[in-house]
Amino acid sequence: MKPIRLVISSFGPYAKETVIDFSAFDGSGIFLITGDTGSGKTTIFDAITYALYGVASGSIREAKTLASDFAAPDTVPFVELMFLHRKETYTIRRTPAYTVQGTEKKATASLVLPTGTEISGPKHVGEEVLLLLGLDSQQFRQVAMLAQNDFEKFLFSTSKDRADILRKLFATERFEEFQNRIAAQARAAKQETETIRQSCADRADRFIAVPNTPFADLLAEVRGSPDGFFRLSDLSAAAAEQLRDDRTHASVLKGDCQSARNRAAEIGASIENAKQINADLDRLSETKAIAQQLREQEGEMAQLGKKLEMSQRVREIVPYAERADSAAERLSAARNGLEEAKARLAAAQEKAEAAAAELSKTQRDNLSLPLMQEEIGKLKGFVTQFTEYETVKGQQLRGGSELERIEKDLAERKADLKRMNVQRDRLMNRLSELGSVPEKLAEAKHREAKTTARLASLTALARELQTHQKTVKECSFKEIAYTRAADAYEETRDIVAKKERAFFDGQAGIMAKSLRAGSPCPVCGSTLHPRPANLPAGIPTEAELNAAKTELAAKENARSKAASECSGARSMLRAGEQHLLTAAELLFTLPQRSDWARILDGLIREEVQTSEEQLKLITAEIAGLQNLLTEKSSLDAELRQMHDSFPRREEELAELAETAANIKQRAEYAKARAETLKGQLLPGYVSAAELNEDIRKRESEMSLRRTRETDLIKTFEQIKSARYDAASACTAAEEIFADAERTKNTSEEAFNTALLTRGLTRDGYRSALMSDADVLAAQEKLKRYRELRSSTDGQIVLLQKKTEGCTAIDIPALTAKFAEEERRYAALQEEEKDLGYRIMQNSAALSEISGFLEKYAAVSARYTELSDLSRAANGDAAGSGVRMKFEEYVQSAYLGRILEKANIRLHAMTDGRFRIVQRSAATDQRRKEGLEMDVIDFYTGKQRPTSTLSGGESFKAALSLALGLSDVIMETSGGIELDALFIDEGFGSLDSVSLDQAIETLATLAAPRTGSRLIGIISHVEDLRQRIEKKIVVVKNPDGSTVKVVV
Repeated sequence: MKPIRLVISSFGPYAKETVIDFSAFDGSGIFLITGDTGSGKTTIFDAITYALYGVASGSIREAKTLASDFAAPDTVPFVELMFLHRKETYTIRRTPAYTVQGTEKKATASLVLPTGTEISGPKHVGEEVLLLLGLDSQQFRQVAMLAQNDFEKFLFSTSKDRADILRKLFATERFEEFQNRIAAQARAAKQETETIRQSCADRADRFIAVPNTPFADLLAEVRGSPDGFFRLSDLSAAAAEQLRDDRTHASVLKGDCQSARNRAAEIGASIENAKQINADLDRLSETKAIAQQLREQEGEMAQLGKKLEMSQRVREIVPYAERADSAAERLSAARNGLEEAKARLAAAQEKAEAAAAELSKTQRDNLSLPLMQEEIGKLKGFVTQFTEYETVKGQQLRGGSELERIEKDLAERKADLKRMNVQRDRLMNRLSELGSVPEKLAEAKHREAKTTARLASLTALARELQTHQKTVKECSFKEIAYTRAADAYEETRDIVAKKERAFFDGQAGIMAKSLRAGSPCPVCGSTLHPRPANLPAGIPTEAELNAAKTELAAKENARSKAASECSGARSMLRAGEQHLLTAAELLFTLPQRSDWARILDGLIREEVQTSEEQLKLITAEIAGLQNLLTEKSSLDAELRQMHDSFPRREEELAELAETAANIKQRAEYAKARAETLKGQLLPGYVSAAELNEDIRKRESEMSLRRTRETDLIKTFEQIKSARYDAASACTAAEEIFADAERTKNTSEEAFNTALLTRGLTRDGYRSALMSDADVLAAQEKLKRYRELRSSTDGQIVLLQKKTEGCTAIDIPALTAKFAEEERRYAALQEEEKDLGYRIMQNSAALSEISGFLEKYAAVSARYTELSDLSRAANGDAAGSGVRMKFEEYVQSAYLGRILEKANIRLHAMTDGRFRIVQRSAATDQRRKEGLEMDVIDFYTGKQRPTSTLSGGESFKAALSLALGLSDVIMETSGGIELDALFIDEGFGSLDSVSLDQAIETLATLAAPRTGSRLIGIISHVEDLRQRIEKKIVVVKNPDGSTVKVVV
């Protein structure tokens, strides 16, 4: 990519549209960008970077801040770049986000391709630029813009920071991800093996062993041993053997259960049959007893039948008796009605006479009503005079009262004004006393903050001291554990040595027993055996010796582990002690004594107590000062309010005085008018209300008397109507009584005739007569008796046939026998159930353990493979010398390529004196990271750190590294073409010779035969202005910067 033309408008310090024609430099060579500080030299590269990627070149510049502050508010900021890439021309244009008249405008972008096709939108343009150049914005800034601070950063950074830079530029995080993924897979495989072993242990715990069997003993050993997993094959074989025995026993037990169940079923059937026979015998006895009771009731039932027959005969007379009784009742009712009608007629006559007398009296009294109406009219004429008088009198009284109230208010307001003057003086004196409260409060808060900070430091130090004391205890425990492990190892080692000597001595004795005279010794070959070795007693076997060696190895591992833990605890203790002492020295001066921790604990406790007491006092002081400050603010507000209210109160006093004078004048006029009206009032009345009340009473009395007369007339008419109705009712009652008396006589005569023809008296009739309910009840009773008698006789015949030849059976004996068989069956069934559960559990556990063991073999092999790969990728492989992680290895390779490119430039710029190399060994004896750099000085023949280079030497080394880094980035980005390079500052540290060497090196890059690059140097150095003819001169003006291209 090579810029051809750059157009900037309202961008950074460039207010107006500015055109920079890079084609004037003939497409290659070095040119200088110079100008005043802050004029906008670096902004030119910012504009190129923004045009391509929508971001500025520096990390502190944000796109939204790029719009110029010098331009007019309605000017649209934009950057347009025409550039050449792979011999084709592209034009890209972007506008940053900006604000016009309070409206936010979004960023825009467009890219015109060589074909004329236009791509729009920041997202699409950004994707096309990335595809076209093969570099993202970070890589472009690293390759095309070499700022002194940035490329020296790579030279002097730590290995960790250098790794971060390489990770961002070459995306090496994928190798770290590979490391982590392999490590995670190894951990997962290890966890899977642990899970399988735990699952096997869980399944082994589910085994149910028959007590006192080899399987039970082996199961106990496996469960109690940490290495029990490795004996699972033996345990599975023993479990399979017990499972076969259990299944054989289960088959036998199943037959025993069935036999016991059949015997219990037979006894149960016998019990049911016995229960039926005993029940039939009991029913026969009960039925015979019922039959005897029915025979005893036979005479009673005969009498009941005769009574029913007599009742049927007398029921023929019932209609005559009912008619006679009904007629007697009707006659009695008619007699009562006649007597009541006569009484009502007499009462109505009496009321009519009284009403006529009262009506006559009322009509005579009402003859005076017209005279009363005339008097009321005269009285109403005086009401207006009374109303006017009372109105004027009220005005007089209200005026006097209002005048008195206002005069009292006026006096109170004058007194208030006087009190306010006194209060104002008091407030001003108090505010003068409180004038220094804010300063005192600020000073107290400062002391509170210092005390709080010291208390926090003391608290943190106390926690750190507690942690240290805990670490001391843990370290002591680790040391004790190591001592015990070492002692156990030494003891076991001595035992193994003795056993080993005894074993080999025993081998010699065994061999000596087989020697024969004349036969050669298998060891020395001699045929003479003068002193053959004796066979000692208690020779250990090879298995016992191997077991002892295994135990020794375990003890050695335990000792090594304890030693490692003890060493780690001591290191942690030393580090913690050093950190604690450093922190304590910031607060105290500690003596050089072994009990410094105890002394420090006492100092902390004492200082914490002192600080807490001081803090309480300061807090109380602040609270008091805050209260005083609140009081001061309140008094200030009260004083301001008081000053504001004085003019208003004086104005109110003047208004009240004027109002009092007006009210007094109106009251005097009302008094004179009231005296005049008082002489014209009607004597005998004191007020209009009293006169109106007298008129109301008179009118009410007239109305009542007229209403009374009307009501009496209505009442008299109603009473006359009621008297007529009573006379008519009395006549009707007399006729009803005569008719009822004739009906009664006729009915009595017919009833007597019916009794006489049947030979009955009235008493005999009534005693023989039964009600319908009694008849029905007697008939039902006879029916039930006859049916029960017939049913009982039939049941006796049937039961006698059914129980013929049967006797009662002893059911409790059969039940006891049945219960015994049931218990036996239940016991067998429970045994069968327990055995079945044991078979099911053991079978399932055995099957699952077999599957887990097969799976364990595959997972364990995979874990071994992944673990080896993970250790290699993460730099933990044992026996590999210098260890390095995979990502570090790749980054180291990248760094080697960068140094290879950089040393070509550094050799030219230093006349072959310096060469940058990767450090061959870690200086701090830790894992090697492979990114540390040294410089070889061929003048001295020594290798030394890059930090020892002088300022000018550092610039050359850093520039070489930056150029080498740029070359490697372009190579690794698919052979991209980047034909423009900008270098920002740094040349001021070079002498004349070094400056020439640097420019010559850059000129080599710009030469057509080696690269044909366009290289721009941004610098203030005066020597560069004289050495470089092609320039872009940036001039800073009050209304924005301008640019001039000098060729």
